[in-house]
Amino acid sequence: MKPGDRNDMDSASGETALERAFEAARQDAPVPDAHLMRRIMADAEEVQAGFAPAAPVGAPARRVRLGALLMEAVGGFRGLGGLAAASAFGLWLGLSPPQGLSDYALAFYGETGLGAASALDADYAYLASLGEL
Repeated sequence: MKPGDRNDMDSASGETALERAFEAARQDAPVPDAHLMRRIMADAEEVQAGFAPAAPVGAPARRVRLGALLMEAVGGFRGLGGLAAASAFGLWLGLSPPQGLSDYALAFYGETGLGAASALDADYAYLASLGEL
């Protein structure tokens, strides 16, 4: 037999044998006895008795306070604590930035930045004359 060949059983006879096996398994399905079914139903009724009764249809909806809704959206007191810590750190960083950060900001926005922007005017004029812009 070559490595690419299938088994000696062709696919049609294999499928019919498989279908016969499934049909035999369906016919011999075990049926639970009455005592087992009574125990299952008793357990189910016990579990269902623990559920809260449904609210009447005509009952007014419970009002939710805005503060409680916002607290839930933030994540409770843990989320509120993290938000307060991040806000305080951001305020501190904004009021007293680290040494290197102020030099970077001056270079980016300060006089050096304006000098670099004015140097681009000649390039812009050249590109405009070519029709690129």
